[in-house]
Amino acid sequence: MSQSHIPSEVTISMTMSESPGHRGDPKPGLPADIKDLFEALSDEITHLHIRWDTCMELFLEDESRSVLYEVAHDAFCIIARLFQDDFFTTVYRITDPVESGPKKNPYQNLTLAQLHKKVTQLGVDPAFLKTLNEKLRVIDSHCESIRKTREKIIGHGDMATILQPTDNPLPKVDWKDLEMALQLLAEFMNEISDHFTGVAIDFAPTVTGPAKNIVHALREFKRLQKSEFEREQTVLRKEIES
Repeated sequence: MSQSHIPSEVTISMTMSESPGHRGDPKPGLPADIKDLFEALSDEITHLHIRWDTCMELFLEDESRSVLYEVAHDAFCIIARLFQDDFFTTVYRITDPVESGPKKNPYQNLTLAQLHKKVTQLGVDPAFLKTLNEKLRVIDSHCESIRKTREKIIGHGDMATILQPTDNPLPKVDWKDLEMALQLLAEFMNEISDHFTGVAIDFAPTVTGPAKNIVHALREFKRLQKSEFEREQTVLRKEIES
C-alpha cells in the first residue's frame, strides 16, 4: 500500500501552565542530560493521549457507538480493535526496561525507566527521587497486566494462551485500566517537569478536528437519509393516489 495518502501529522495545541505548588524564583529548566529524552517521551505520551481521546469520543458513549455501528458496523469494530491494540503496544513500549536485546550488545530503550535512570544519575534531591521511585513502582505494578496481554496475544501469538484460554487465562484489562495507565504516565512526567521547570504539561491537548465531528456528521447523514426516505414515500403515495 502506498504511504503517500496516509497523513503523518496531527495538528495539536499544547498547553503548559505553572504547577499548582510552584512558588518563588523561576527554575533553571531541564538539564541537558535528560532534555532530549524527556521531550521525546513527552511527545510519545501526548500522542497516546490524543489517540485515547479520539477513541473515547467515538466509542465511549452508547449513542455515539450506535451511530457508528449503524452506518458501518464492521469497519468501526475493526477501528476500535486497532485502537485497543495500539494502546497496549504503546504502553508496553513506554514501560520497557532500560535496555533490551543480546546481553553482550544490548540496545538502549526510550522509556520511563531510561529517563528515571538518567535523572538518578544527576544526583537530585533524595525526597524528589523517592517520590519518583514510588511513581515508577506504581506504574510498573499497574501496567503488569497490560504488558502480559500485549506480550501473549498482540506482540506474539502465545499458542497455549490462544488455543487453551481457559487453562491459560490472561489478566482482565478494561478501558478503565488503560485510562489509569495514561494518567500515571502523565503524572510521572509532570513530577519531573515540575521539579526542574515548575511547569505542568497538559498531555491531552486540543486537537484540530476532534473525532466527535465524525459522529456529528454521521448523525446528520442518518437524519438526511431518513428525511429523504420520507420524502420519497410521500411522493410515491401521491402518485398512487392520483
